[in-house]
Amino acid sequence: MKLIPSTLALLCVGFLAEAVPIGTPNLGVVRLPLTKKHSTDALIKRGESGSMRSGVYSLRGTEYVVHVDIGTPPQKFSVSLDTGSTDLWVPSTKCDPILCPFVRFDESLSSTFTPTDQELTILYGSGNSTVAFGTDTVSIGGISVPNQPFGLSSFVKNIGIFPSDINLTTAALDPRPNALELEDFASNGMLGMAFTSLSKYKNSKGKAYGSLIFNMIDQKLIKEPIFSIYLGNTNAMENSGEIIFGGIDSTKYTGNLFYSPIVSSTPDTIEAYNTGSLAKVHANHSFWSTYARSITFQDKGKTVNTSISSDFYFTFDTGAALSYFPFQALENIMKAAFKPDEYEFFESGMVFVFECSARHSKAIIQFNMMGSRDTSETLTINIPFGELATPLDGKPIEESEICYLPIKSSLPTLATSKFTQYLIGDTLLKYLYIVHDLGQERIGFANTIGNNITFSLK
Repeated sequence: MKLIPSTLALLCVGFLAEAVPIGTPNLGVVRLPLTKKHSTDALIKRGESGSMRSGVYSLRGTEYVVHVDIGTPPQKFSVSLDTGSTDLWVPSTKCDPILCPFVRFDESLSSTFTPTDQELTILYGSGNSTVAFGTDTVSIGGISVPNQPFGLSSFVKNIGIFPSDINLTTAALDPRPNALELEDFASNGMLGMAFTSLSKYKNSKGKAYGSLIFNMIDQKLIKEPIFSIYLGNTNAMENSGEIIFGGIDSTKYTGNLFYSPIVSSTPDTIEAYNTGSLAKVHANHSFWSTYARSITFQDKGKTVNTSISSDFYFTFDTGAALSYFPFQALENIMKAAFKPDEYEFFESGMVFVFECSARHSKAIIQFNMMGSRDTSETLTINIPFGELATPLDGKPIEESEICYLPIKSSLPTLATSKFTQYLIGDTLLKYLYIVHDLGQERIGFANTIGNNITFSLK
């Protein structure tokens, strides 16, 4: 989930690398399942322009949750996995049960909890959360991190997805912290996996505290300073994804991994306060981003290229259920793929729609980014356009008539009033096996088994 940045300037490099085989838990490699849950992002009112059959549908994205334990004895939470932010937070007993209907952390029940005097609001692309920070023992996959900073939310807005059968009125009448049983399908907080500089929790000298992944690495709780993410089979309804701390599972992808190092995002170094050397080295990084070069559409010998300004970047964000590109880039793709009367743009959902027969298209969309440290090479991710056709009604694509491109038109940032990013969320990440390598400052990509994604480095 994308935090609103003030400045961001990234460089990247790409090259081939072999996968590190997955190890065993006692060697510092921990594998955790990712629970898939669906979200309603926005309503689409079909028939706005009068040319398509009327109806109202919702855009359904997907978020992924992992289980964490906080406190002594542990209190259990399911939190959204978010590579676009840094902080860990969960609801507190001060949060209204209508806003926080699941488990709420009760600090009085934990013998290892230490409060701080910091309270602030964390802004995300879709909402916000007001949190007071504290420290406690946080455990994930059998790994325990003592004195880990985390937030206790007293207010949330537009964050978290709840099963439709929850009776919020009943929850509000029950004063117990854990009035409702924890649901596997509900997000009950956030686990940020981006760089420490994004943390909103800082000491009196303005130094950021280390995030959970950095503290795991600095305390040598995992074998390698990496984590890898597999969001699961793109056609599967079951929860088939996973995150691995400290290793890579080469059985989840085909071919090579292509890496693009992440370079400084700000000229200022923000020193981490309570972490080891690794977090300090990465203190001036922010998002898992690479500099974008262009987006190319290829079909039957026709090539349409959308150049991208040198200060734009691709941001890879598991916390974003959908992907977001500037309108002009999306319109260029649609003009190249269809005749004028074969597609429409619906402002209510900020997406382009078209007939689902486009799933048979042999066209390719190419995402081109910097591929070498001296900027001489280009790393390209090739995704078949037909695979991106997504049914508007949520049914199997063979039974649907109208589809949409699962990339929304983004708005200018509040800070600059300009488009500065191409946000690649779960609608595109689900095709990729992704390796986040903090030790070598790089992000790696491979084609997941069962998909037809290809890569090139020129």
